[in-house]
Amino acid sequence: MNAWFEKQFKLSEHGTDVRTEILAGITTFMTMAYIIFVNPGILSTTGMPFGSLLVATCLGASLATFLMAFLANYPFALAPGMGLNAFFAFTVVLGMKIPWQVALAAIFIEGVIFILLTCTKVREEVVNSIPKTLKIGVSAGIGIFISQRSPIASSYVLPALRALAATAARWNQGWFSSNVIKRWPTMPVAPMTPTLYCFIFPNPSFRNTFPDFYAAAA
Repeated sequence: MNAWFEKQFKLSEHGTDVRTEILAGITTFMTMAYIIFVNPGILSTTGMPFGSLLVATCLGASLATFLMAFLANYPFALAPGMGLNAFFAFTVVLGMKIPWQVALAAIFIEGVIFILLTCTKVREEVVNSIPKTLKIGVSAGIGIFISQRSPIASSYVLPALRALAATAARWNQGWFSSNVIKRWPTMPVAPMTPTLYCFIFPNPSFRNTFPDFYAAAA
C-alpha cells in the first residue's frame, strides 16, 4: 500500500509520508466538515430540499477533491464556496426574486464560461493581477458575511454578540458616572465598544440584530 501511495503521489519527493498525509487529511476534513450542514442550510432557504443539498454537497466536494489529488497531485480539499452560495441564496433568489431553477441554470452557464477561461489561461492572468492585499480582504469579508448569514451563526454567535453589545453599551453610558467602580465586572468588554461601533453602524441590517446597542448608543 505504501509503495502505491509513493508511486502515485511521489510522497518522498515532497518531503512527506503516508502517516503525515493521513493525519493532514483527517485534520482538513474536521476543519471543513461544517460545510456539510452550513451549505445545505443556506441553500435550502431558497426552497430546495435540504437532504438533496446535503448529498450534493458531499458528492461534489468528494469528487472535486479526488480530481485535485489524482490529476493535479495537490493536497488541496475543495468544496462549495461559502460566499457564493450565500450570494446565490440571499441576493439572487430571495433578494432579486429569481426562481432557484433559473439561478442554477445561470450557475451552469457560468461554469462553462469559467472552464473556457481556464483553458485559455485568461482566468490565471486575472487572478494573478489581483493584489495580495485585496485577496486577503476578500477572504476576511467573506468570513464576516457568512457569520451574518449562516443559520448556525444566527442561532449561536449572534445572540452572544447581542449580549456583549448590550453590556458594552450599558457600561459605556456609565463611563463618567460616579459609580463606575461598581461596574468593574463589565470593564473587560470595554475595548469591544469601538470595535462594535465600527462593525455595526456601517451596516443598517444590524439595527434589528443589536437593538440594545443602538438604543444605548443613540
